[in-house]
Amino acid sequence: FVGIGLCPDTGGVYMLPRMIGTHRAFDMFVTGRPVDAKEAFQIGLIKEITAKEDLLPKTMAFAKKLTKGPALAYRNMKKLMFESMYKDFETFMAAEEIYLGQCSSSEDFKEGITAFLEKRPADFKGK
Repeated sequence: FVGIGLCPDTGGVYMLPRMIGTHRAFDMFVTGRPVDAKEAFQIGLIKEITAKEDLLPKTMAFAKKLTKGPALAYRNMKKLMFESMYKDFETFMAAEEIYLGQCSSSEDFKEGITAFLEKRPADFKGK
């Protein structure tokens, strides 16, 4: 963008500083320099670097792991992360109380606690 005299669009100036910090984001915005995979990993922009041939198997393994997890808790985590970006702390904490309440009264929570006490993997059902 800077190379053609524009500031970034599509919310980039809003989101990128929240992801990697204002100093790093500002540097990327004003220099317009490319960021390679190694740097993207180091600054937390990506989760990991993998060989091309390992990408699909690793992605599918991660997806499979997620399908076995507590879907309600995942949904509420995503909501809270989103809300934390746009709400003041007090409003956020009120939302956290609601979502935590939903999770703590779920069948998945009961299963998670039971599995922990029985020292076995939890069998979450998304309920």
